[in-house]
Amino acid sequence: MLTIYTVAYYIIVFNIYFDGIDAKTLRSNTFIKQLLFNFMLASIFASGILFFNMQNIATGPFLTLGDKMKTVIIGSRSS
Repeated sequence: MLTIYTVAYYIIVFNIYFDGIDAKTLRSNTFIKQLLFNFMLASIFASGILFFNMQNIATGPFLTLGDKMKTVIIGSRSS
């Protein structure tokens, strides 16, 4: 939410007080670098969640064996 607020703030302020933004200013701005960092961090976090929930790795029963003790394998350990 903070990133969205910051983007909106910069767009409004630059368009009202400085008659727009040129491409050279945007390329040298640390704000764009911070925005890209936030996007990459969010995409890595989302891909990690997707990876672990894809097969319920380490979060649910991985394999139930049909033996007498009803062995259930969760992730890489058995209980």
